[in-house]
Amino acid sequence: WDLKYSNNESCYFNTKKFFYSFYILLSSECTQFRRKPQLFIMHIIIAIMTGILFGNIYYSLQPNTDGVWDRLMGLFAQVCLFALLGLSAGGTWNNDRLRFIRERSSGYYTTFPFFCTKYICDIILLRIIPVIVFVLCSYNLIGYAIQYNSTYIQSNSFFNSSGCQGEILHPNTCSTDPLAHPVINKDNGTFGRSKLMLIIVLSIVSISSASIATSISACTGSHMVTNFVSVLIILLML
Repeated sequence: WDLKYSNNESCYFNTKKFFYSFYILLSSECTQFRRKPQLFIMHIIIAIMTGILFGNIYYSLQPNTDGVWDRLMGLFAQVCLFALLGLSAGGTWNNDRLRFIRERSSGYYTTFPFFCTKYICDIILLRIIPVIVFVLCSYNLIGYAIQYNSTYIQSNSFFNSSGCQGEILHPNTCSTDPLAHPVINKDNGTFGRSKLMLIIVLSIVSISSASIATSISACTGSHMVTNFVSVLIILLML
């Protein structure tokens, strides 16, 4: 895609050509998706099954020591799940590599619209949508929406559930607790524990993992090398 134009007319023509190529390639990707939706269906089934599984394993977490550890381990397990699911993006380029080389050499389109089409379809269909399905299945079961503010911490139910013996030192002295002080945080910290925030974080994890796999796939062209190097890098980054 040549960015050095002699006048505005040629710039407009090349931009128009890019969007036209993008539209044609996007239509082709949608057609392929309708004909072969197995990979998308597999991701959705995995998201539903793991969402229900996580929801039952970490069902109704409590504000005690076990609950804190379960929250940490549960979030880490979710990150691992979607990081490893991103490895499926390793075949994004390999499947159509020969066709792309031939069509680009023939002048049908350039590299950039092909890249945008493949990348956008992969992100939306195989990364973001499965994350949304997973969060919808597991969020309420785990109990992320339940808020435990400073008033609850001083209650008898907390002492009984946490196994705390004796009174908490310096009660009600925390002035920076977002759940207990709406003046500091007007939403009472609800956005930080909301479904939207969890979807955003897990989507970033999945997209990052898929980007690593697609980058390695574009450089190597081998499924075995792509899987080996991608898993190694992802495990180190976890």
